[in-house]
Amino acid sequence: MRLKHVFIGLLFTSVVNAIAQVPDRNYYYVDKPYYARLVVPKRVELVIENSNIVIDTLIMDNKSSIRFPNSVTYLKVQHAKIGKRCTMNAAGVGEAPGGRGMNGRGLYITMTFETLGSLTIDTRGGTGRLGGNGSRGVDGRNGTLGEANGGPGGPGGNGAPGGDAGDLTFYYSCNGFTPSINEAGEHAIFFKNQGGFGGGGGPGGQGGRGGKATVTRQAVPTPVIEVNGTNGVSGPAGPMGTTGDRGRDGKLIVEKIHG
Repeated sequence: MRLKHVFIGLLFTSVVNAIAQVPDRNYYYVDKPYYARLVVPKRVELVIENSNIVIDTLIMDNKSSIRFPNSVTYLKVQHAKIGKRCTMNAAGVGEAPGGRGMNGRGLYITMTFETLGSLTIDTRGGTGRLGGNGSRGVDGRNGTLGEANGGPGGPGGNGAPGGDAGDLTFYYSCNGFTPSINEAGEHAIFFKNQGGFGGGGGPGGQGGRGGKATVTRQAVPTPVIEVNGTNGVSGPAGPMGTTGDRGRDGKLIVEKIHG
């Protein structure tokens, strides 16, 4: 099933009905600072546009997700009911100008769990662009001594650096259970805050082809074939570009509080 990008909001007891229809997708915009109840259906992505938001009751069905597009978002949830394999996503996606991986966004979250299946919170940086291919070497000229060898290939382009991960501060409390932090198990919470990988270096260019020695043919009075010089050799391939630097890991603060 194709993941739908859905912005769903329930402000106090009224449904937000700002809907824009596009093929295969529905958009319900969530941009208010307070919601009494927010429900994210199974396999649906909710995008929170406000950078400061308080939710009294948040319900995330299995495999649902919330995405945070702002540079830093402050989120407070009084009662969270989280299903299995849910995600809160602030990771860098795509490339910034120059090919650098996009930076992850920062999150500052305070949350009280009523129920918890498993939740992943992701602020990783994006991967940098791969380096370009090196240029092909110049072909050797046809002719005699010293001119027939092909030129070396150009060096491959260097990979762009990865994006920095966003910083994450997470204060939580749980009603009647203890979560597993970064470990598989019941009531699991996983944090992903690594810097993005640098792009790989591009391959070096192919060496130029060697030139051919001059050949003279004479048919009369007697057949003669004369070769002046020797065939040139192809030039060496250019060196591979270097891999871009990895982005900075995000700062992570996780602390249990009393609800």
